[in-house]
Amino acid sequence: SDDTWYGWNQLSDQVKTLQKKYATYFVFSADTYKTSAELNLYSDQFVYGQNILGQNALQFDYVNSDLHLLKGKSALFIDSQPQFKDVNKSNQQVPELLMFFGSVTELPPIIIKKGNRPVRKFLIYYCKDYHPKN
Repeated sequence: SDDTWYGWNQLSDQVKTLQKKYATYFVFSADTYKTSAELNLYSDQFVYGQNILGQNALQFDYVNSDLHLLKGKSALFIDSQPQFKDVNKSNQQVPELLMFFGSVTELPPIIIKKGNRPVRKFLIYYCKDYHPKN
């Protein structure tokens, strides 16, 4: 599950590297709470929750909640894969992203290791042209 203490600082470091490369993009996750909350703990930039996809998002519904300010912007979607079996397998389709973005492209995943053993996998999607509902 995403309810783990391990790897969040490593994930945050790698997301910060992506944020430097994609400086004008916003970042979000949609795993109910944990990934967005942990990234906000470690990051200077705000990380949005699943309200980007029109879903209830706990405190993310109230903090930076005017999503129309993001209209037309690009984003990086961080998708936790707690039950992954293969670090190399990707190409997971996320059709709900296309309901809110003009195009979606999968980037290489972030793999969190404990020693040499992969223990966490996060799929990364480049999402272009955000169009919030309502």
